Amino acid sequence: MLQLLALLLAFLAVNPSSTRADVDEVLVEAGVLGVAIEVPDDVLRIQAIAAPDYAPAIRHAVEVVGRPDLEFELWRVCRRESWCGRYGVVSTHPGDHWAGKRSYRRRVAKGHLDPANCPEHRITDDRPVESFSTRGGFGQIAAGVLHLLGPCVGPEALDDPFAAAEAAIRVMDSCKRWDGPRGGRFVRSCTCPERTARWVGRGNWHRLTNKERRRSSLRQCGEQPELTDLDYLEDAWSYSVRGFRRWGFALVRHWQAWRTHPHPTRSIAIAPS
Repeated sequence: MLQLLALLLAFLAVNPSSTRADVDEVLVEAGVLGVAIEVPDDVLRIQAIAAPDYAPAIRHAVEVVGRPDLEFELWRVCRRESWCGRYGVVSTHPGDHWAGKRSYRRRVAKGHLDPANCPEHRITDDRPVESFSTRGGFGQIAAGVLHLLGPCVGPEALDDPFAAAEAAIRVMDSCKRWDGPRGGRFVRSCTCPERTARWVGRGNWHRLTNKERRRSSLRQCGEQPELTDLDYLEDAWSYSVRGFRRWGFALVRHWQAWRTHPHPTRSIAIAPS
């Protein structure tokens, strides 16, 4: 208390015409007063319809990882993936069961899942491979995030909002990108549109137009992202992929038919002179 009083007297001695707002700013910098953060309107609407467990789960997750700046984004993610448990406990997503087998095989090869030593990672009748697909209130592929929660954690853990929120915030925090000019490149944290692309999936993101990407980023970030050079490059790639799917396979089929059944004029024998 004496140190705080000395700080205020020193500040007023240097700035005798300071206002109450200036004094509050000094107290905030000193850690005495907290900073009031305005909650966006869309997040308030999400919190009003969310299940009771999601608010403490999200607060606990951002405190454990130390990323309070991602709290609002996490609310928007759970709204997009499951309406934050509004309609009951969120387990596996039936539309994404196809991703379970491929993701499980890849994560076992990387060592993130250890079925040899962890019974929770083994495929059984009660735990089919589909249980390792997209699961929980935040729409994460269980096979890819269980190692973030600890060793030998089963996919059923993501049915709990606390575990699912912690895994989601750790995925966001682990997203890194290389940036900077050649010779001075450095690693930085991903921006919100880049985290959106990672959540959607690389293959799906390449197939989206810039308009669809901005729409997805708006749902997760709450603001309209700017179009970057990376978006232009990815958009050119997506256009080329869609163009080849529309015309490329037809051209390949015609070329194969031409090779198999050549034009009659090519088979005319030329009489020797």
